[in-house]
Amino acid sequence: MTDPAPLLSIPEAEAPANGGAAWFQGRDGARLRAALFHPDGPPRGSAVLSPGRTEPIEKYFEVVRELQARGFVVLVHDWRGHGLSVRMTSDPMKPVSSLQHQPSPASIGFRSSLRSLP
Repeated sequence: MTDPAPLLSIPEAEAPANGGAAWFQGRDGARLRAALFHPDGPPRGSAVLSPGRTEPIEKYFEVVRELQARGFVVLVHDWRGHGLSVRMTSDPMKPVSSLQHQPSPASIGFRSSLRSLP
């Protein structure tokens, strides 16, 4: 991942500790967002969360904290057109109408992050 990206927090759902978000570039140059969170102690493995349609990274803060507490490194991303990732339409409230523009997490530009996971 490259440049720092924001994580949105509210008092009832603060961003998990030991991590942060970054912008990365998809294969076609699209600006996409992902976040990586580490556990307090030595990692026992990794989890990759690929949220559902219309669900941003922030919706999974509770799940991230639970996985961290169990010793997992957690990578979570916004699909293209969701969360803070680039939209494919001029209307930011209009969802993507086709999954043809939704490649797998391994192919959208953060292969190096996946390779570095325990």
